[in-house]
Amino acid sequence: DRGAVVLLAGEAGVGKSRLVAEVRQQAALEQWTILAGHCFERDGVFPYAPLIDALRAFVGPQSGAVVADLLGELAAELIKLLPELSLAIANLRPTPPLDSEAEKRRLLAVLVQFLVHLTQAPRARPLLLILEDLQWCDETSLDFLHLLARRLATFPILLLATYRSEEVSPSLRQWLVQLERGRLSHEIVVKSLSRQDVHGMLQAI
Repeated sequence: DRGAVVLLAGEAGVGKSRLVAEVRQQAALEQWTILAGHCFERDGVFPYAPLIDALRAFVGPQSGAVVADLLGELAAELIKLLPELSLAIANLRPTPPLDSEAEKRRLLAVLVQFLVHLTQAPRARPLLLILEDLQWCDETSLDFLHLLARRLATFPILLLATYRSEEVSPSLRQWLVQLERGRLSHEIVVKSLSRQDVHGMLQAI
């Protein structure tokens, strides 16, 4: 029932996404709730980009009634990230805006609250949050992930994130240092197979 942050680091094409797919498949078999988002190179300047990607993929296929039940009163804040919620939930209005820093803090807190909400009754399922290619992640999303990592110890949430070790941005490097200092994550470095490893694999096949 304890949460964790697991980071998969390695060069492009080394197999990180394949490992993520295996973890996702196992989580689905065990009926975990799954949210998955990607960071894209062009999105580095857009706040919350991979989180919006994950939320949109999660709530998009749901009916309006299900979305309203999933989000509850948090919908009035999350509509700021997903304007299309106004089409799914009748008479939905965003919360009054605050100054920029207070608004950011409130939205970060609501995002954490929403993820925790998904793990509680009546669903009571563990949550797998997958975010790939953090080397292109925006700074606001990294702030959220740091906040989430500090709160995970008491909730059944697994944050599984990948990044290219040869393309670490300054903001991602700072985030990784923060996690390491706080002992908030477990990192797995995915390495290329050696010639001997490839030979052994071919023999096994």
